[in-house]
Parts: sequence; C-alpha cells; structure tokens
Amino acid sequence: MEPCPPRELGVNTSCGDSWCTGVLEALPVAEDYSCYCQGWPMATCPRQSNVSPLNTVICQPDVLSVSIHCANQSAVLSWTPVGDVVGYSASAENEAGDMLFCNSSSEPTCTMDGLQCGSQYNFSVQASDGTCNRSISEPVLAGGVPCPPEDLQVQLLPMESAVQTLHFEWSQVACPDVQYQLILTGSILGDSQAQFELSSYWTNSTFFEMPLPCGSSYLATVQGRGPAGTSAPSEALNGTTAPCSPANLTFTGSTASAVLSWYASVFATYYTVYDNRTAPPSQLCNVTELTCSLTEVPHGSVLITASNAAGESDSAPVERVIGGGRRRRDLRDNNKAALSVPIVSVIVEGSTVLVVKWSPVRGVDFYSLVISQQNNTQTLRVDGEKTMLTDLSPDSTYCLSVRAESSSTVGSYSKPQCVQTA
Repeated sequence: MEPCPPRELGVNTSCGDSWCTGVLEALPVAEDYSCYCQGWPMATCPRQSNVSPLNTVICQPDVLSVSIHCANQSAVLSWTPVGDVVGYSASAENEAGDMLFCNSSSEPTCTMDGLQCGSQYNFSVQASDGTCNRSISEPVLAGGVPCPPEDLQVQLLPMESAVQTLHFEWSQVACPDVQYQLILTGSILGDSQAQFELSSYWTNSTFFEMPLPCGSSYLATVQGRGPAGTSAPSEALNGTTAPCSPANLTFTGSTASAVLSWYASVFATYYTVYDNRTAPPSQLCNVTELTCSLTEVPHGSVLITASNAAGESDSAPVERVIGGGRRRRDLRDNNKAALSVPIVSVIVEGSTVLVVKWSPVRGVDFYSLVISQQNNTQTLRVDGEKTMLTDLSPDSTYCLSVRAESSSTVGSYSKPQCVQTA
C-alpha cells in the first residue's frame, strides 16, 4: 500500500543553507528553490508532498566600523559587502532614543550626519535583497567625542628659585560637560637621559599652570573628554624655559680693573652682569660671550644672569676671586697685546668621544677648555690647539668654550659650541 504524503512540511532557512523536514541540503545564498518531502516505501513509487517555495536568507553585513568626525558631528560607517544585495540601510540610536539614518544602494559605506557631541550611539547596518529578506549586523557602540581644544598658548612667569611657572590657556570646546587635561613631555638641560612626562588632573577650566626647572625644553598638548569619550590631542606647542644661572663666575683682577668669566648655560642666548650697589641693580654688561671687563667694581657687588626668549635666570654671585691684591703698575703692561679669541670646532667621533680643535693664538702659554654638560662643568688646561675628550655620556649635549692664557694676561672665552654625542 502506498504511504500518504508527508504533511505540515516545515522549511528552515539561515545564511548560506536551508533544509526541509526529512531532507537536508546546503543551498547557495539568495536563490529561489521549491522544497518538498516524499514517502519512499520499498518496491513502490514515491509520492510527493505539496510543494513549498522558499528563499534562502542573505548574510548579515560584517566587520562594521565607525569613524567619528567631531568637526561636523558626523560618522562614516563602513562594512564588509554582502553578495546579491540591492541596498543597505544604517541606523544609530543614542541613550535618549534619538535615531539617525543613512542609506547606500550598493557601496558598503555611508555618512551619517547630526550626531550630538557627548552622546553614545549604537550603530548597525541592514542589508536587503529586494524580496523582503533582510539581515542586520551586530551593533557597534561609538560616541560623539569632543574635538581637540584649539589656540593653545603659554605665558611664562618670572624664574624663582630655579623654577619657572608656565601658564597655559586654550579655547573652550563646543560640547557639553567637557573636561580638559594638559600634558607636558620634554627634557632637562638638553639631556636625553633626563626626560620627563607631566600631566594635569582633569579640570573644567580652560587654563592650567605647570612649574618646570630652569633649562627645560618641553612639548605641550591638551585634550578634552566628555561622556562619549576622549578627544585627540591638540596641536603641540613646544618651547624652553629660561636658562639656569651661569656657573663658576670668576673675578680675575682687582676693584680697579678686572675680567669676569663664567661657564655657558644651556639655552642661554645672552648674559647680563649687574652691580648690586644700586637699587635696582645697574647693568654693567650685556653680552653673548662668556667674559665681561669691569672697572672700579668690587667683586662682592657683582651679579650675573643668563637669558633667552623665555625669560631671565636667577642671579648668581662671584664664586672665585683671582689676583685680588694690590700690585705695582708696570708701564710695560700697556704694550702687551691682548690675546685673541680662539675659533673652535668640534668633531663627534662616536657616542663617547669628541675631538676639539681651535685656531692658534699668538703669545699664549696655554689654553683653558670649559666643558659643560647639564649641571656639571669642568675646566681643562690644554697646551696645544687640539684635544680629545673620552668617556662621555652617549646621546648627551655638551657645550665647549676655549680661551687663551699667558703669565700676564687672560683672553676671552670663545662662543660656546654645543654638540650632541651619538
């Protein structure tokens, strides 16, 4: 006896395959099929059930990415394309239930406008094959983060106890409930081994003050954050603080006539010598060199500062006095020619070696070579016009200056030559 055809034929579909009760077949995506079941007794002809039409389901868009553009409060969505699709529709919903949409006919991307700064959104995209079959992607959470703050500026306050306070300001970001953080990175005295990274606490104010040591170089940025996330850093602002006070201030001679000399300060562009017997102190020299000639000035009243565009260092007094006693005036001294200033060149031979050369000076007995690195300064006596410095620190800045000396007179120091080891 022939069996009855199967009843209540069921059809199950998913992305990429479909099946009927009793029959399992893998079918390509987005195609039209007719599905039926049949009884199959031994030694009899099969009898089919009623035909049930079906369409396989298209696959959902995958790898959805969202790029937020804070300047115009828009989002660019992109995803992996799906085959045999006639269109895409993207949507976004924030925590308040506000909806945004964008559509694309075939390209796997669209731009969504009208995002609210500070709001988080659930983004998704839906693919359609034109026959009421649709597949929705997994949602992606992203937000309207604030734009980076603009117009970052700095005002430098006077140096005090070798520390300079920097007052930073920036423009307010047009986004609700934004806080700001100032970030500083840099190094001290040009030394790559003495680096720092400082950051402020998060604040509602559009200004912040940060103290830095003298002789510091810095790079400053500011960023904003809101309920939807943190902005990118602002455009960087770089600069230096005022230099540190000159070291080893030496007074050679007497009150009647003397030569003042000192070591170079990192980032200094000029030096000022003062007489503190007046109020305010009167200026005696304003020079770029490392020496100053004085007349009728006692060593106890001498002060010196180093300066650059960021300001002036603390003042420093005389540290050493040479030849302070009286001596007989010899008319032959007037006939002695002053020693010229050597012309210095420096060659970097590696990470720890420098070769220093300078032009010869007539009438010289020896040369004094000043080596400055961070707060460390030393003076070497050299009998020729060349010397090699070894055992230096790698990747460090050294400033070198040379002066000629004889038994009767001392020349001026050359302009510091600053180089960095490898």
